[in-house]
Amino acid sequence: MNQELVFETHQLQTVIRADSLHTCLGVVTDLRLWVVMHTAAGEARLGVDVFHKGPPESACWSLAFAAEVAVLEAAPELAAALDQAASPTSPVQA
Repeated sequence: MNQELVFETHQLQTVIRADSLHTCLGVVTDLRLWVVMHTAAGEARLGVDVFHKGPPESACWSLAFAAEVAVLEAAPELAAALDQAASPTSPVQA
């Protein structure tokens, strides 16, 4: 994983901290792979929150967003799996 990112869990929320929001946005593939690993562990409901350390800027990276990224990266099979995992009516398969 990217050495500039720090993964922490606080009160059932998984947080990714980085030197800048740009750093987070620049590692879409690493982030997507982490979301996929998190999904495989049966914790898809957590999603991922990305916070900027400086000004109060933030962005939310959900499984649905990761699915869109997968489509953009020409990985439709991954996008379909993430869409299914993100569905509130679909159980997450470990």
